[in-house]
Amino acid sequence: MRTGRLDKPGRSGRRNTEVGTGLVSTIALAVVTVATAVGMGQLFEGHSYLLPVLVVVLLAHGLCYGLRQSRRFPPVLLGPVCIAAVALVSTWLMFGQSTALGIPDPHTWRAISQAMAQARVDIAVLRSPVPATPGLVWLACLGIGFAGVLADVAAFRLGAPVEGVLPAFAVFLFTAGLGSSGGRSFAVALWIAAVLGYFLIIEVGRRTARANWLAVDQAGGGAGGPGGGGARVGGAGGARGAT
Repeated sequence: MRTGRLDKPGRSGRRNTEVGTGLVSTIALAVVTVATAVGMGQLFEGHSYLLPVLVVVLLAHGLCYGLRQSRRFPPVLLGPVCIAAVALVSTWLMFGQSTALGIPDPHTWRAISQAMAQARVDIAVLRSPVPATPGLVWLACLGIGFAGVLADVAAFRLGAPVEGVLPAFAVFLFTAGLGSSGGRSFAVALWIAAVLGYFLIIEVGRRTARANWLAVDQAGGGAGGPGGGGARVGGAGGARGAT
C-alpha cells in the first residue's frame, strides 16, 4: 500500500504505522470481498453456500496479509502460494471426504469431475437461484478466493488500491447478471457501502502517512541545525563546481 511507502523516514515508528495501516486496509478490502460473497445469494437457493465461501475469503485475505508482513517470504511468490492455498482449502471444504488425509488424489478428481458434470446440467436446465450443489459452491469458492488474492496483490503488492476493487467488481457483475432479482437491491447497497468504506480508509491512511513523513522530515532537518543545512548547501555547491 502506498501509505507504507510514504512512511519511510522513521525507524521503530515506521514499522508500527505500516503494520497498523496495512491491517486496517486489508480488513477493509476483505469486507469488499465479503460483500461480494453475500451478493452470490442471488445465484443460490438458501444460505448453505455462504459458510464455505466466507471461509475461503478470510483465508485469502488473511494469508496474503501474513505473507506480506513476513520479511523472509519472497514477495514474488505471494500470489501463486495464496492461489494454491485457496484451491486446496476449497477442495477440502467441498470434497474433503474424497481426499487421502487431506491430499487430493485420483478419487478426488473423479468426484470433482462428477460434480462439474452435474453443475453443467443445473446451469443449463435451471434458472437462478439454483441449489447449492458441491460443484457450484466449489466454483464459487474458487472464484471469490482468486478474486480476493488478486485484489490484495493489486492493492498492496503493486500499490494500486483503486484497482484492487476490480476483481470483486468483476465477480459482482457476473453474479448480478446471472442471478435472480430477489435481494439485488440489498446486494448492490451493501457492495457500494463496502467499497466506499474501503476508499475512505485508504485515503485516511494515505493522508496520515504523508503527515507523518513531513513531521519526521521536519524534525530531522531541525536536529541538523544551521550547520547541517550549511553542509548540504556546501555539498551541492561542490557538486555544481565539479560539473
